[in-house]
Amino acid sequence: MRILAATTSGIGHFRPLLPFLASCATAGHEVRVIAPGSLAAQVAGSGFAFVPGEDGPAEEMDRLNHIIASAPPKEKARAVRKILAVVSPCALLPAMLETIDEYRPDLILRDIVELSSWAAGQARGVPQVAVNFTLHRASRRMLLGLATMVDPLRTLAGLPGSDLEETRLRITSVPVVSCLPESLDPAERLPVTHRFRPTGSAPAPRAEETAEPVVYVSFGTVTPAMPASVARLRDVVAAVAELPVRLLVSVGRTLAPEQWPPVGPRVRVEPWVDEHLVLPTVAAVVCHGGAGTTLEALRAGAPLVVVPQFGDQPAIAMAVADAGAGIWLRRDERGNLPTATEVRDAVERLLAEPAFRTRTRSIAAELAAMPTTDAAVELFAQVANGSDLGESEPVRSAGL
Repeated sequence: MRILAATTSGIGHFRPLLPFLASCATAGHEVRVIAPGSLAAQVAGSGFAFVPGEDGPAEEMDRLNHIIASAPPKEKARAVRKILAVVSPCALLPAMLETIDEYRPDLILRDIVELSSWAAGQARGVPQVAVNFTLHRASRRMLLGLATMVDPLRTLAGLPGSDLEETRLRITSVPVVSCLPESLDPAERLPVTHRFRPTGSAPAPRAEETAEPVVYVSFGTVTPAMPASVARLRDVVAAVAELPVRLLVSVGRTLAPEQWPPVGPRVRVEPWVDEHLVLPTVAAVVCHGGAGTTLEALRAGAPLVVVPQFGDQPAIAMAVADAGAGIWLRRDERGNLPTATEVRDAVERLLAEPAFRTRTRSIAAELAAMPTTDAAVELFAQVANGSDLGESEPVRSAGL
């Protein structure tokens, strides 16, 4: 098969595609990645052939990112939808159509919210599978919202007009694969979500508990680039450092560690952390509820304090809390984020109550029992050959 992988410019959207692409390549299939040019370095590091497309216009992206950084939640959500439904996909669409016409892929494997590949695939009749980087209910809600804004994209792609309900049906009926466990992410509605773990992803054995446990702090790759969020992250680190713990802090590559004020000997600040390798050594994770960090923490059996800020993060935080795998710190009635002191107190509780560790390690065992992404390749071949994966029974491991 020739597989065209498509993603938005966010590394947190590209990374969930990688285990599926690696399994496809191992099985002998040809893989090409298309994304906004700003993702070039990250795609190059993956080793896959890359087709760069246009990023959204800088001035408009800056305006919308400012809203995301500073506006009330409803305005943030609308700005995110505008980027995902209009600004980014309309910019990427010309390269997407040209690549499909030249490469003639058998299958498009796309980030679930990358819509230029959805529109181009619809226009050119190329089968698609969506990789869900987040919870089923969060992505479905996001897609239903995006459907209200995609008319400009549909027009650019040459798709015929349709009413809102038909557009929503077309966007949400693409078959889905995910690496999230069903206990955290029940999919109540079609399409069926097929669940896999990355081949070779069994985590390292958990490190023994120590008198001075390690707490990992990360607010993702987007949030640290926002000035107000940098100050908030510093405050959280300072507060948690008051506990008898060692801290490992990931600040993202846009914020150099030397930009931080002096930190004590028990605090280590890094621009990037390989979470798959590190999280089995930590006692707790403080994060924003990004799906990637949350999944790696659960896979490693590390309980979480989740401080969601926008997008799908509140839904992920709620799922973690409902599963008993961590603590969800909510905004107050005025919409203010939790204080650094509240984060510190939650970490202290997480470390003191063993029930969180017990539940998280149960979820880790569930993840380890899921079929690997190697098993997904056959499903991709079925879709490429015309089967409707979205209405079939999900692949399951023996005993599940």
